Amino acid sequence: MHVIALGHDKKMFDHASRAFARQVAYAKELSSLHVFVPTSKVESSLVSNQLTIHPVVGKNFLMVGWKVTRAMYRQLRTCQQLGPTVLIVQSPFEFGLLGLLLSRITRVPLQVQVHGDFYSGPYWRTESWGNRIRAALGLFVLRRATGIRVVSKRIAVSLQQRGVAENRISVLPIESDLRDFLTATAQPIWPTEPGMVTVLSVGRFAREKNLPLLVKAFYEMQRVHPHTQLVLIGEGPAESAVRKLVTSLWPTHSPVRLYPWQTHIASLMKAADIYALSSDHEGYAMVLGEALAAGVPVVATDVGCAGELVLPDVHGLIVPTRDVEAYANALSRLVSDTQLRTRYGTAGVETMSRFAQSGDTYTKSLVATWRSLVR
Repeated sequence: MHVIALGHDKKMFDHASRAFARQVAYAKELSSLHVFVPTSKVESSLVSNQLTIHPVVGKNFLMVGWKVTRAMYRQLRTCQQLGPTVLIVQSPFEFGLLGLLLSRITRVPLQVQVHGDFYSGPYWRTESWGNRIRAALGLFVLRRATGIRVVSKRIAVSLQQRGVAENRISVLPIESDLRDFLTATAQPIWPTEPGMVTVLSVGRFAREKNLPLLVKAFYEMQRVHPHTQLVLIGEGPAESAVRKLVTSLWPTHSPVRLYPWQTHIASLMKAADIYALSSDHEGYAMVLGEALAAGVPVVATDVGCAGELVLPDVHGLIVPTRDVEAYANALSRLVSDTQLRTRYGTAGVETMSRFAQSGDTYTKSLVATWRSLVR
């Protein structure tokens, strides 16, 4: 089988990256894999056995769209002459529309991959008018795609509720290598002292992560439990707003510590007492699975894999999105109960030890969703 994919991860052009290694693994299961990646700078095509990664250089969307459409059309026609061919796009929006057009012209089956939770709640759509338009465009594409691969049951249900046929949807979580988190040794970068409880959150400082909710909830909890600290690790456009909020709540002696992105996340998670996720929406939020593998109980909003992989009152506490009071109460409950934290942490390690899958198993599962489109 031949697969032509439209992706956006520019890390594929780095031979040493995990993104490139994943494509190599997929290609070994296929007759050929051609990945087209739009980029603003000149990159060299990468070829490795059955894999070819094609850079498509352009300065704006219209130029890139035209070049991608023309190049992929030619490759689709070539592969069709050699055997069964499938077209993959990695988002239902602009990429999805290009994929649907090519699929209709060439009669090649189309799989749309959906990694984000765009439809189960109103938050993403209401962030901008652009998102409202993209949401409508995405549904137009998804209702017409041959197959759809989503990363969580939550996303699958939300699409079914909006008219996408259930038999077109495959649920396959993102690839996860949890060995580092299961075996890591605690190495905190923050100050520690006996009895101090550390709440950790790692990720991009972006609007959808709703870090102000976490900071406000921690502020309410910390007034009752002063021997606690909040550690935020990451970078992003919302960082300045988070820093201003922290300063306004704690003008002096802040218990909130911000650090830039770190490479040894597994060791940092192992050193935390509680992992916190406060997002308005997530695709799968595998970071919660990583926290469980590190033996850390979680407090999370009801997004992503919450309720699916991370079970309430088994691995941690799940609260409604944007509910500061509920989040503060959940933090307070875990901070004040060491035995509960231990029970949740132990259950997390047991669950993720079973969940952890080899890269080979994941690759075969993903390729199987592509083969099903041909059948």
